[in-house]
Amino acid sequence: MEDIFVSDLGRIVTGKTPRTNISENYGGDIPFLTPTDNLTPKNCEKTLGTLTEKGLKEVKNCLLPAKSICVSCIGSDMGRVIMTTKETVTNQQFNSIIPSGQYDPDYIYYLMVKLGRDMKYKYGKSSTAVPIVSKSMFSQFKVSVLSDKSQQSLVAKLLTTIDDKISLNTRMNAELEAMAKQLYDYWFVQFDFPFDFAQGKPDENGKPYKSSGGKMVWNEKLKREIPEGWEVKTINQLADGYRGVSYNKEDLVFESVDSVLVLRGNNIPSSGQFVYDGNVAFIPKSFVSIDQKINKGDIIITMSSGSKEHVGKCFMFQNDSDHTFGAFLSKFVPKEDCRYYVYQCMLSDFFKAFVKTTCNGTGINNLTNDTFNNAIFPFPSSQTLNDFECVTSEIYNRIGLSQREINHLSRLRDSLLPMLMNGQVEIEE
Repeated sequence: MEDIFVSDLGRIVTGKTPRTNISENYGGDIPFLTPTDNLTPKNCEKTLGTLTEKGLKEVKNCLLPAKSICVSCIGSDMGRVIMTTKETVTNQQFNSIIPSGQYDPDYIYYLMVKLGRDMKYKYGKSSTAVPIVSKSMFSQFKVSVLSDKSQQSLVAKLLTTIDDKISLNTRMNAELEAMAKQLYDYWFVQFDFPFDFAQGKPDENGKPYKSSGGKMVWNEKLKREIPEGWEVKTINQLADGYRGVSYNKEDLVFESVDSVLVLRGNNIPSSGQFVYDGNVAFIPKSFVSIDQKINKGDIIITMSSGSKEHVGKCFMFQNDSDHTFGAFLSKFVPKEDCRYYVYQCMLSDFFKAFVKTTCNGTGINNLTNDTFNNAIFPFPSSQTLNDFECVTSEIYNRIGLSQREINHLSRLRDSLLPMLMNGQVEIEE
């Protein structure tokens, strides 16, 4: 092992944002990485924003090649690390390393993950309004590295194998979620659930109800037609809601057997895998009531946020959790016979539009549990509901198994990483 500066690993580049008042700078094919992107995976496969060639000209010295390592150095996302897979530009909140040929890029990535955690601990909880690690500070951090590049590659290969499996499981879960959403849309938006017209009842081998001439009746509450015999119900009629734990900064404690991690809005994904990041808080277990514990089938939803885009984001747990959730979130516990129906309602485009309208109407990025008295949905016959629950329960059972494996692999990777980086564990070819 040898101690070197971060600047010895390669060229350090601080990102930059092209002028936002020039629309022609944006919307092209060049990835533009910012902290609003998902920084949880190892590799940056896609960014929310992109630049045009015109935009690139304004920041051409900031263009990063593939296999560059980007470290967030400002604000609450400090210490988050991601690797580029193609030519990319970042905004000014990232300091990035373009590796020299002496070091394995994947090894540098994991080295920065370890450094990022130290940065987060030392600077992320600064009393200043916005904690910052400048380019000069970042460049002069000291890191211990394996001097033999072949050993670097062995370490990186082991950790990458774990991350690749996590990514595979995450993609599989996203595909399964998409299947469940598609089924919901067919049955409860388009009303083409399978129906045996001869028997006059739902049947898994029947024809699609609406497109095959099934009778539709006008519903005044929904202002649309729904299948004959269906009702309308609110989220609050189908699930019980509980607000999260309230606490102050002085209540925060270190991680221990007597503390519990508090989930917050930044942990809830827009889609896909739940986001676990370095921006965590722990409170005493004594603060948490029974209703504020998280069990399999519970849905956690963001109720308040500085951004309207985050309000209404929700996630259903497929396994019991050791965590709790903060006061800006709520937990909804659906009735047993409509668990996945309720979750899909809360993921639906209709619900997202309802939340947006509610926030715009109040001018406040805030929902209350009473808000869900106005979130109404077409409610099917018991047979149709039961059929839907049977199919989707199989989908979510598979997601739950995959999530358990993801959690196990993440803990394994996180326990191995410091030992491998410190040279406490050696790998033989």
